[in-house]
Amino acid sequence: MAFIYLLLLVASTDAFVWNSYSSPHNDSHKTQEMHKLQGFTAAISVNADGNWTAPFLHSHDMVARKPLLRHHPPRSLEQETSLRSGLEVYGKNSAFHIYRAPQSSGAWVKVPGGLLTVSIGKDMVWGTNIHNFIYKCTQPCTGSWARIAGRLVQVDAGESEVWGVNAAHNIYRGSLHHSGQWTQVAGKLTWVSVGKGWVWGVNVHQHIYRCSLAHCVWTHIPGLLKQIDAGETEVWGVNAQNAIYKGAITHTGQWVRIQGSLIQVSIGKTHVWGVNHLQHIYRCSNTCTGQWVHVAGSLNQVDAQWARPASSPPSPPSPPSPPPP
Repeated sequence: MAFIYLLLLVASTDAFVWNSYSSPHNDSHKTQEMHKLQGFTAAISVNADGNWTAPFLHSHDMVARKPLLRHHPPRSLEQETSLRSGLEVYGKNSAFHIYRAPQSSGAWVKVPGGLLTVSIGKDMVWGTNIHNFIYKCTQPCTGSWARIAGRLVQVDAGESEVWGVNAAHNIYRGSLHHSGQWTQVAGKLTWVSVGKGWVWGVNVHQHIYRCSLAHCVWTHIPGLLKQIDAGETEVWGVNAQNAIYKGAITHTGQWVRIQGSLIQVSIGKTHVWGVNHLQHIYRCSNTCTGQWVHVAGSLNQVDAQWARPASSPPSPPSPPSPPPP
């Protein structure tokens, strides 16, 4: 019976195959999709870096391995901007593995190391580990982490500075390229984020504060958030119920509710990224009003780059507006 079944399988003209790929959550975890092929069966595997291989099962070719060509759909203007400029998003999973991807695609590449929080600035990546040790890596980071003096539980890298908070909720700042020259800032925060000209943060009571990067004097902003992220022109955050809000980076309490539910959010140059309580990953254009796109993988923290690297080419011109329907 087994011999007859094998003959039928090999001779089939319409065979279904499974497409398996590793997710950033766990390199051994597989997500599968079924595809229909003509005249053969194959087990198609996609590596974390996006490379495809297929060991084909054929009546006359039992173990041959052949590459499978990928189909690339047309890129949007935002995708082209992100790819041309080198803008990236970084993330880490529950096993503290680090991943990076173009901000517009989510084609994850694993970065050696292990971090509890990670943040990408203009040309440097910063992070902290489970021991509150601090590390930085030159972008594009391939795993050459340099340990920095001090201990912090969370860091956020921007255009010219990196900010962080320690286990006692004390706040510190330093040059994006510094090697341990931290300056303490007055106040207490549990999460801090440095944007274009402004720094935002939340405290243990989820109260929201903002100060100027040039002269930091904290101003209380109405609302309650547990996590916040400042970018070039906007600030985004999530509250205790995982509701999402955004506002202008200079605003004084005019929050706009965004459709969806996330435990953490980050505003980049071209896209907003976030993760939910199931560690599913989502992205949306930076004009987002709730059109979230699910991205393959599993992460529990992401950080999208908003400060363009100095060597990046300028963005292409915006296309003309389409005619009204």
